[in-house]
Amino acid sequence: MTAPAITVETASPVSEAARTMVSLGVNRLPVVEDGRLVGIVTRADLVRLFTRSDEEIARDIRQDVVKRLWIAPERIEIEVEQGEVVLRGEVDTEVEAGLLEKRIPLVAGVVGVRSELSWAVDRSGNSNRR
Repeated sequence: MTAPAITVETASPVSEAARTMVSLGVNRLPVVEDGRLVGIVTRADLVRLFTRSDEEIARDIRQDVVKRLWIAPERIEIEVEQGEVVLRGEVDTEVEAGLLEKRIPLVAGVVGVRSELSWAVDRSGNSNRR
């Protein structure tokens, strides 16, 4: 390991992590958020990431994110093109929309998320339409 450690921020694009790993010849890269270690990305992770089909990514989003948040999958339209995800539909609350936007980027193969979701209730409990 080098000192100081070479890291990548959680908000950094995956392509930046891949470029850093290749240019420096490292096989693992610590992932940090606000200076704290939150994970590690490996070359194997990147290979898996870039070899997944859009259909696999959409399926995993439905199974591993939407259903686990107890959101009815038929309420959400998930479009994936080259790892870029677009969400459409309506959820019950603004909090649910936020959770989807936060968790979907963690699915292998996702390189970006754009939400066009609307919700019936905002964080203050008021009726709201986006």
